[in-house]
Amino acid sequence: MRKLLLILILCPSLSFAQFSETINSDRPGQANGASTLGKNVFQIQSGYNLNTVKNGFSDMQNTNINNFFRFGLLERVELSALVNYASVKTKGRQSESSLSDFNDLQLGARFFLVENKGIIPALAVQSSVLLKLPNSLFPREKMGSNTIVATTNQISEWLSFNSNWIFLQEGNAPLHTSYVANISFTISERIGTFIEMYGAISNYFTTSFDAGFSYLINNDFQIDASAGIQDNSYTDTDYFIDLGISWRTNWRK
Repeated sequence: MRKLLLILILCPSLSFAQFSETINSDRPGQANGASTLGKNVFQIQSGYNLNTVKNGFSDMQNTNINNFFRFGLLERVELSALVNYASVKTKGRQSESSLSDFNDLQLGARFFLVENKGIIPALAVQSSVLLKLPNSLFPREKMGSNTIVATTNQISEWLSFNSNWIFLQEGNAPLHTSYVANISFTISERIGTFIEMYGAISNYFTTSFDAGFSYLINNDFQIDASAGIQDNSYTDTDYFIDLGISWRTNWRK
């Protein structure tokens, strides 16, 4: 009972509606939004990412098919699952190799904690468990965790600033921290665009950049495209293109 009272005190507006008339996707880009779907809403966010990395010794082409499943358990609480399938092709001076398999499985939940009021940003936390992949060609022998603290400031009707602070723990490896700083623009009722900077914080600071746009087909279906240049401190070239769709259905009525 005390725990329940504490939750009600800390989250007095837990039952306030989070549902929006148009789909609210984390795609495109690296940043997660500081929002939840609303109760009884199911959403799929899928993307195809092609990443090219070149250095003086080898060329690498990484392909990722990413699927993020979200379900609104309550207005401010949602459950999620991430499934990622990767293909890696490497071409060296005297050899070539190719691997394809699942490289990431996660189960998690997102909690919307604070509404955006003036200079106070909206705040949400996404916490996920990294599942083992012992039989994958990209093995993960031990479970891990990934926590994302997301904020959103709606500066005007057409401009918003989003930030993510990411804490990744894989097995016994040291905690890896990273960031995303995203500026999003609404061009019209159907078109949105963004530009963002992201990278690592722990051990060394890196900067990567990407930008893209989204197009709303209808209130429940969105397509997107983006491209970026990643930190090339240890490579000659590192860039990617990304295409995706987001779709939702709801049982609110």
